Amino acid sequence: MRGLLDTTLCGMETPIVRIITDICGALEQHRRIDFGCGAVVVGLLFASSLSIAQVSNIATVRLPPQVSLPDLVELAAREANLSLNYDAQQLRGQVTFRLDGPVTPDELWSITTSVLDSRDFVVVESAVDSLYEIVPLQSATKALSRIEQPAADMAAGLDSHASFGSVVFPLQSGEAESVIAAIKPILSANVGQARAIGDGSLLLLTDTSRRLQMIKDLLPLVDRADDTAEGFFLELDNIQANQAASILGTIAASGTGGALRKPDDLPRFVAMPTGNMLWVVARRAQVEEITELARSIDQAEELEVRTYAPPRGVAPRELAEAISQVLELASTNSTGTADQRTRVATQQLTGSVVVRATGSQHLKIEAIVESIAAAPADARQELRTFAIRNRDAAELAATLSQLMDFEVFDASAQELEDQAGQGAGRAPTPPSTPNPDKPLSLTVDSATNSLLAVGNAFAIRQLEPLIEDLDRRQPQVMLEITLVSINEGRTLDLGVELDGMWRNGRTVTNLASLFGLGSGTGGTSAGTGFTGNVMQAGDFEALVRAVESTNAGRAVSMPRLLADNNQPSTLRSVNREPFTAINASDTVATTSFAGNEDAGTTITITPQIAAGDHLTLEYSLELSAFTGDSQTLQGGGVIPPPSQENTLQGKVTIPDSFTVAIGGLRSVNTGDGRTQVPVLGSLPLIGALFGSTSETQSEARFYVFLRGTILRDASFAGLRHLSARELAEAQVDDGSPRVQPVWIE
Repeated sequence: MRGLLDTTLCGMETPIVRIITDICGALEQHRRIDFGCGAVVVGLLFASSLSIAQVSNIATVRLPPQVSLPDLVELAAREANLSLNYDAQQLRGQVTFRLDGPVTPDELWSITTSVLDSRDFVVVESAVDSLYEIVPLQSATKALSRIEQPAADMAAGLDSHASFGSVVFPLQSGEAESVIAAIKPILSANVGQARAIGDGSLLLLTDTSRRLQMIKDLLPLVDRADDTAEGFFLELDNIQANQAASILGTIAASGTGGALRKPDDLPRFVAMPTGNMLWVVARRAQVEEITELARSIDQAEELEVRTYAPPRGVAPRELAEAISQVLELASTNSTGTADQRTRVATQQLTGSVVVRATGSQHLKIEAIVESIAAAPADARQELRTFAIRNRDAAELAATLSQLMDFEVFDASAQELEDQAGQGAGRAPTPPSTPNPDKPLSLTVDSATNSLLAVGNAFAIRQLEPLIEDLDRRQPQVMLEITLVSINEGRTLDLGVELDGMWRNGRTVTNLASLFGLGSGTGGTSAGTGFTGNVMQAGDFEALVRAVESTNAGRAVSMPRLLADNNQPSTLRSVNREPFTAINASDTVATTSFAGNEDAGTTITITPQIAAGDHLTLEYSLELSAFTGDSQTLQGGGVIPPPSQENTLQGKVTIPDSFTVAIGGLRSVNTGDGRTQVPVLGSLPLIGALFGSTSETQSEARFYVFLRGTILRDASFAGLRHLSARELAEAQVDDGSPRVQPVWIE
C-alpha cells in the first residue's frame, strides 16, 4: 500500500519543520524531490519495497545537509560524467537537503536540474558535442538557436541530461491551431513556444522538460479528429485549483459521470500557479458536465474550533508555526491569498494552540501533531552553547536553576577534582550525561565562562530569553561619602585673690581669700590671661586674673567607593590599639598579648539603580574614635583607652549625581561656675573681690554627606572622567596616549 505525503517548506526552515522532516526521513523513503515555484516538495513512499540502500549494484552518492549551488552542480556533473559550461557568478546561494539516504547519479542529476529550474536556470545542449550549458531560463531560447538540432533528434525527444529543448510531436487531426490554443496556457511565460510545421501535421514545442511532459500527456485528448477538444479556465471561489483537479480527476477515472464514463475520453486538469484557476482540456460534450461538477465541489466548508496540546518538548509557538504553514496552502481563497477566516492562536496559560479551520484542514493538522508526538525524544533534543559575557556562568546557572527544573554540572570544577584525584591514585570521574527525567541539563565551563545546555527544544527556547535578560552588563555607581566634624568652644575665667598679714608683737594675723589663681602670700603669678598683682611685702597682696579662651576646629574625611549595581561595597579604615593581660599564679605573674581594640571608620553601601535614574542606597556607617589614652597597670598590664562609637544604618533614595546629607549629630555643652567667700562674695559690687567666676560653652557637629553618580557608558568614559582629579593628585599615569604636535618641515 502506497501513500504520498508532500511537505512544503516555502523558503523557510523552522525548528518544527526540521522535526517533521526528520520524522519523515526516519519512517519513509524519499521517492521524489521537486523544487518547483521556489518550494521544496518531498515525496515519500510508505512501506516501500525498494530503497536505495538495497540497490547494491548501483553507485550512490550521499549529499551533505547543506551545499552551495556551484558545488552541487560540480558534484552532479562529475558523478554523471558530464561536461558543463556555466558562469559561476550567476549560480549563487545555498541548497539545503533533507534526504534519508544516498542517491544514484541519475537521481542526483535530476535533483540538480530541479534546483536549477526553481531558480530559473536550465540545462541545454551546446554547439559542441557532449558539452552542456547552464543558462538563465529567459536566455534558453537564444542559446538553443545557436545549435543545429537534427529533426530526428527533435522527434526522439529531449536528451536525458537537458532540461530545456525542442521536441516535435506528430498530429493526427491536422488541426494545429486548435491544439496550440488548447496547450498554450501550459507553456512557460515568455519562453515556451509552439508552432506548426509544414501542412500542420507536426507540432514543434520548445520549453522545459517538465512542461513538455505535461503537454505530451494532454496531446492524446486534444489531438482528436472525431471531436474537437476545447481548453477552458474554471475559476474557483472556495477550494484550491490542485484540490479541484484531484477531485475531478478521481471522478473522471471512476467512470461514474455521464459524459465522463469512457476511460479513453478522460479530460485533463491542470492547476494554474495563481491557486484558484483550473485549466481544463476536454471534448465539447464533456464541458458542461465538468463545469457542473466543479461548481458542486467548489463549496466552502464550515469552520470548527479545536484545541491542540503540543507534544512534550515542543513549544506552543513552534506548533503554531507548523499549523500556520499547513493552513497557508490549505486555506487559499479565490484571490490566491490565505483565507482570513482561519485563525491560529496560542494560549500561554494552558500552553495549548487553538485553531479555527475546516474539517479537512483539521485532519491534516492532526496528522502533523501525531507525527511529532510519535518521534523519539532523542530526535527533539538540542545542544546549545551560551557564551556568558557579563556575569559569572556558575552564578547565573544557580539563578536559573531556581526558575527551571534542570541539573547543573560544573565541568571545570570536575576537571580540578579529577586532577587532584589522579595525583592521589584515583580514577577520573566519567563525564556527566543528561538525566532522561530532566527536560534540560546545564554544564558550566568556567574556563570560557559559558553554559552548555542539552535538552528538548522547548526547554532551550525557554532558557534563551532568560539568559539574554539576565546576562547584561550592569551599570556602576561611584559613591562619594563626605564626613565633616566641626568643634567649637569658649571658656571665661574671672577672679580676685586677697592675702594680708599683720604683726603685733609676737602675734601674727593672716587673712586670705584664695581660689588657686596665684601662688599664695608673697608669690608672683605665672598664669595666662590678664593678670594684675598689688603687693606690699609682708603686709598685703592682691591678685586679679581675667582669661577667655575660644577654639574652632573642622575635620573632613572623603572616602570613595566604586560599586556594581546591586553589589555591596565596603571601606574599612581603623586604628588598632593593642592591650595586654596579666596571668597571675602562686609562683610568678606573666604578661601576654590580649588583642587589639579597633577604632576608625567602616562603611558598607549597596546601590540599586532604579528605572527613573535614581539610586536606592542601603548603607551602614560605623564611626568610632579613642577619647583618651591607654593605662598601664601596676605589674605591666595595659588597659585600652576609652572610645566612642557612632553608627548610622538605613536605606534611602537619592537622585543621580546629587549630594545629600543622610545623617548628622549635634552636641552642645554649657556650664557656669562660681567660687566665692561666703557672705562676702554675695555682697553687691564688692562681692566680686571675694570670688572667682568660670563660664564654659562647647558645640560639636558631625555630618554625613553622600553622592552617587551612575556610570552607564559602555567604554567607561565616565569612570575615567571621575578619576582624573585623583590621578593628578597622586601623580599616577592613567595610561592614555599623549597627543603632541609634531613639526613637519
